[in-house]
Amino acid sequence: MSKQCRFYVLPSDIEFLLAELRSRVGLKIISSRSSVLGPTELDSPFSEYVFLPTKTKILHVSCYLTPPKEAEIKMEHLTQKGQWAVSDSSEVIELSGCDYDGRILRVGRLYFQNDQLIGDALWPKREEFLQWADQIFKTTKKLLERSETLRAYLGKDAAAWQRNGGLFRAI
Repeated sequence: MSKQCRFYVLPSDIEFLLAELRSRVGLKIISSRSSVLGPTELDSPFSEYVFLPTKTKILHVSCYLTPPKEAEIKMEHLTQKGQWAVSDSSEVIELSGCDYDGRILRVGRLYFQNDQLIGDALWPKREEFLQWADQIFKTTKKLLERSETLRAYLGKDAAAWQRNGGLFRAI
């Protein structure tokens, strides 16, 4: 099983959200990839890329949130890329999406799997992780506004931006 929370949040909303989650629940931000066997901690969840057809710079979020201590992080080697990747069976919450170019904001999400494959069977992840993840989701939903129309949560700045002509895109 898995759990997800969809939202529209501007970079300022993400910074606010992560600061609040860090102070209320505790977390670390790690990269999905690493050049070494072990997770790489990040200061910021943001990266930037250029959409080549229009040469537009897009701010993107792609990282994992982990408990501040004692998270089970499993790494898989990507031989062709010469890198290590965080395995889906790790105790992590994926934070992704939120692509933003100043005109359009794409949906983002928090996502995690409750269980992991061990041998041929599904086993729940550790209770400590599941409780932490539930706190991250509950706190996130309290800090953002629910939009039934969009079937997603909204950051305060993203909602104001949309009222002033900003466009939300689901994909």
